[in-house]
Amino acid sequence: MAPLNPEAASHQADLESTLRARITDLESQIQRQAEKLDSTYALLGQARAERERAEAALNTANQLIEGFFEHAPLGLQIYDREGYSFRMNEVNRRILGVPTRDYGVGQFNALTDPAMIAHGYATLFSRAYAGEIVRVSSGPINLAGPPFSAEQARQASQFEQALFPIIDEDGEVTAVVACIVERSKSTAPGVEPGDSGKQAP
Repeated sequence: MAPLNPEAASHQADLESTLRARITDLESQIQRQAEKLDSTYALLGQARAERERAEAALNTANQLIEGFFEHAPLGLQIYDREGYSFRMNEVNRRILGVPTRDYGVGQFNALTDPAMIAHGYATLFSRAYAGEIVRVSSGPINLAGPPFSAEQARQASQFEQALFPIIDEDGEVTAVVACIVERSKSTAPGVEPGDSGKQAP
């Protein structure tokens, strides 16, 4: 192979130098991108770890709330923001004498039920939905009308009840909780329905 003339040799040297510089530049870009990826992976790892810690804390809180709801020595019944029965615990079911814990769920409305309106309970619930904590008298009540049986009415006349709102960070009532204690087990004196307090947001 014939040697290159000086001009061609110079051109080839310039081309090789340019290619080496380009390769060096590409390697540098690749290194910078790799460092960015490492940083991104590190941030993603931190975010994942923080999310896992938050999920664990939330699960623990949910377990505590669930444990309290299920094992509290008083009846608890939750009504959704529209007034419909959402959930009750076993103590609540036993005190009320209803057959199952899902009795009336999604159907019974404390604000619109005719029996609740007739006996003034809908008004008390309305006050709770307005943000008050309402203590309900333990005096005899008659809930023998639909959907309550005579036995349920007998049971229902033997408890004291407090209604308190669940208020979100925007100050909106998202639910109302009814706490029921059997009269024979309650040490607190009966109070009139007008005895109430304002719930702090």
